[in-house]
Amino acid sequence: MSQTIHFLSTESVGELFSGIIGRRVTAAKAPPMNLKAKAARAYGVYRDRDKSITCLCILDLPLSVYAAGAMFNFPGSTINDSIRAGTIDESLLDTVLEILNICAQLFNDYGHQVFQKLYTSSESLPQDAAVVLNAPAGRFDLTVSIPGYGSGLMAVLIGV
Repeated sequence: MSQTIHFLSTESVGELFSGIIGRRVTAAKAPPMNLKAKAARAYGVYRDRDKSITCLCILDLPLSVYAAGAMFNFPGSTINDSIRAGTIDESLLDTVLEILNICAQLFNDYGHQVFQKLYTSSESLPQDAAVVLNAPAGRFDLTVSIPGYGSGLMAVLIGV
């Protein structure tokens, strides 16, 4: 059973996304995202220098495309096409990668975590990240709302 990550707050996540996107974003605690369900998601993998701690930041499909779309004012059709297709549109992936890179700040209390890679499938995660996904030492789940775009889910997982 994972513990709640107490150093994170909904306000700090909302402020981080507001800074990334350039508009007021709110975050609220959410029930745990079902990480075992097959679904389109963005998985950011982070590691410290010693590779002794692996962390994950997971954005569901709606949050991935809404955040990327809001960051660079993508046309609504690109965002809606991604949602309908059930996948992150190729034109949005670089922006999602940049968002996840900045999300490394969420792990500051766990040493210097560096964003390693974006994965779009849990099956492609490296072994250590898959272990964290299945049995995190700490976990924080949120709903992130972006005015004018929509809301999505985010899970922040800590492994040791």
